[in-house]
Amino acid sequence: MFIKIHVQKTFPNMNRINSLVLSVLFLWTLSSCNRNKETFTVTQQPITESVYASGKVFSEDQYQVYSEATGILKRQLVQEGESIKMGQTLFEIENASGVLSTKNAELSERNALVSANQNKMKELQLQWNQAQDKLTNDSVQYKRQQALWNQGIGSKLELEMKQLSYENSKRIKQSASINILETMRQLKLNEQLSKNTLALNQTLGGNFQVKSAFEGTLFKVYKKVGELVSPQVPIAVIGKGENFYLELEVDEEDIAKIQLGQKIIVSIESYQDRAFEATVSQIIPILNEKSRTFTIKATFLIPPKKIFPNQNIEANIVISSKKEAIVIPIEYIDKSGQVIMKNGDKRNVKTGLKDFKNIEILKGLNLNEEITLP
Repeated sequence: MFIKIHVQKTFPNMNRINSLVLSVLFLWTLSSCNRNKETFTVTQQPITESVYASGKVFSEDQYQVYSEATGILKRQLVQEGESIKMGQTLFEIENASGVLSTKNAELSERNALVSANQNKMKELQLQWNQAQDKLTNDSVQYKRQQALWNQGIGSKLELEMKQLSYENSKRIKQSASINILETMRQLKLNEQLSKNTLALNQTLGGNFQVKSAFEGTLFKVYKKVGELVSPQVPIAVIGKGENFYLELEVDEEDIAKIQLGQKIIVSIESYQDRAFEATVSQIIPILNEKSRTFTIKATFLIPPKKIFPNQNIEANIVISSKKEAIVIPIEYIDKSGQVIMKNGDKRNVKTGLKDFKNIEILKGLNLNEEITLP
């Protein structure tokens, strides 16, 4: 409080009067400031220290459904909120490119059949027959020349030429036989591969069916009939509608305080008049570098009667609590850990638990002592 006083000097004793007035005004100002200073009487009451967290509700085995093929959503066979069975067809996807791929696969499969390649086999058989005829003829010529050589007729060069021709014919026939076997093996392989390709395209092409991986509830459908779907964008969300858990994000600076089994007080927007209890069931031991938070999972002790996946929640994870503790408001302790007594003295205190409003005093203050706001 600041008061500016202007005194005009008119009398000889005015200096003494001015000094007296200023002293009285100073004492009045100091007394007024002390009267206005806030004080607090140290009390005893319960206190609970907790860590704030926010998150969402998830269904057990909740997962997003994707299509394995790109196409148009032709039919939706299950409505949101309905129960589904394992293997039940949920959607039909019309895959236009898949239809063309299937037709191409059918053409390739027909062309790769062994029965469709008989002309090639006949050609190879003809080559083998020619090799066999030549071998027979060269064999006769070689044996005849050898008989003449044994009788002293003919030259050794002629005998060697006939033998060389005979040996070469044997190799040609052997090569023709191998060619027939190898070609038949390759044709059978191509036929099987083309059948497999056709079967795959028949699965992915045309009216492709999206089926459920297990029993549960269809919670949400993201696409409408007639819209384009692809393997990169989810179509729907499925989960078990009777079992739910919580995923909470805890600040990096608080994660060391979190332990399995700790009690959690949960508030849900749709239940503003009450809170629910849960417990810490899992701590995911990796930091989310973007949000600088850790994810923990929690389980309801008694879940709400009606709850839905992806509902936003706020929670306080109870770290510790006391039914009787000496507490003061947080704002009555300064950064150095001191409080100011009513008479103006400063006193060091040792603190314990704290919540969003109060802090526990372990040492340094007694009940009913008065302190002032710094």
